[in-house]
Amino acid sequence: MSHGRGIVQSSAGPAPGDRFNIDANIQVGDVDVSETNPVFIEAAGAILPQTPTVTIGAYVAGDNVGGLLTFANAARKTGGGGVIKDFVLIDDASQSVELELWLFNQTFTAGADNAVWTPVEAELENLITVISSLEGAWYAAGATATVMAAEVSRRYDVTGTSLFGRLVTRGAPVYVATDDLSVHINTLQD
Repeated sequence: MSHGRGIVQSSAGPAPGDRFNIDANIQVGDVDVSETNPVFIEAAGAILPQTPTVTIGAYVAGDNVGGLLTFANAARKTGGGGVIKDFVLIDDASQSVELELWLFNQTFTAGADNAVWTPVEAELENLITVISSLEGAWYAAGATATVMAAEVSRRYDVTGTSLFGRLVTRGAPVYVATDDLSVHINTLQD
């Protein structure tokens, strides 16, 4: 191949589609795009917090923790999506047990708090991802709280504008207040 400024050409001679001009102008509408006239690509980020109401007392491995989580405005338009960048758990009771966040692209049968997680098989087709607290690390946050943070980078698309979730424990936490847990997902939206 021979290379000249801005043109790549095969040594067998040009054939249709063999030339590529790297100096070509890009246009949006009727406007040339350049360093002095850039096109801005819009992206939005959102922190989507939820505080489930948990049972005061003990849970066992495999239990639902709190109720259905609705992460409203996860998409900027109906049927939109984005990327979940980070997952943060705040545990005011310092239990620091393994928790999973099951995320769905539409609402689902969540089951009761402090009962065994038994997802409906057909609804699992709407599952986007499962994020485990094992993907991050727990950090002490004062005398009585711990915080878990994990980078996840998972793509999602929703049917409406909300993500729906369920926390499931794989340990045996004992919570002392109904608001001991907070969940935050940090997103980059399309």
